[in-house]
Amino acid sequence: MSESIIPESNNTEKLLFFILVLLGFIILSLEITGNNIPYSKFQLKNERGFVFGRSINSRKGFFAVYFSTILSITFIYIYDKRKKTPYHIIVYIFYLINYSKRCFEVLFVHKFSKNSSLFALFYLWISHTVINTALCRFILLNDKNMDDSNIFYLILPFPLIIYGWVASFYHHILLAKLRRSPINATRYKIPKGGLFDYVSCPHYFMEFLTWAGFSVIVHRLSFYGHIIYILCTFIGRSYQTRKWYNNNIVGYPRKRKCLIPLIF
Repeated sequence: MSESIIPESNNTEKLLFFILVLLGFIILSLEITGNNIPYSKFQLKNERGFVFGRSINSRKGFFAVYFSTILSITFIYIYDKRKKTPYHIIVYIFYLINYSKRCFEVLFVHKFSKNSSLFALFYLWISHTVINTALCRFILLNDKNMDDSNIFYLILPFPLIIYGWVASFYHHILLAKLRRSPINATRYKIPKGGLFDYVSCPHYFMEFLTWAGFSVIVHRLSFYGHIIYILCTFIGRSYQTRKWYNNNIVGYPRKRKCLIPLIF
């Protein structure tokens, strides 16, 4: 069965597409103008209130966000009693591997220099757990049969997905090596190696490639809205990251792009 370029969608899914695109452009405008989501190097100083002022251990907070995504998606897959096709199974395997990888990186790779605010973790929980759980409902409501689950379209994007996983893990390792010693545990240094020689946030770019490949497998309007949301977030975040490095790290290479090598 041939797939149309624009998948058929009901009004609810069209609404979700426009909501995700709108949220993406809102976050892009906030990040570009310096109103960053407050975590990592953009953590706010002198925060006030329970949500903004209260912070928790970043490793525990990020792990809770990613692990809750696995639990939530697993629950709706188990709760939904309809027959699962290869389409549904491959999508679940993607989520399981993707967020298990994130949990592993949080526990054993990432080096956190400070705590994270409840607001930042709540935002990340919405972005990962809530949005992806909602999107999974549309996958399960899509009653693709064996003929619709064209194995060629299901498998074709996997080299791109696997490359994105491996390359993002590699660049996270490079970042972690910058803080290997206790002296450098809270210091920011110039990342080097891999695509860090060309862009400020290659790990974002690789994650985008992973989600782009996944959206081809899913082939639903809501997921194309999701990939636009992700791209807008990464564009804004990488733009401010490059700006932060240029303003705070002496000798940072100004020729480096923000996100996409040789382009942006």
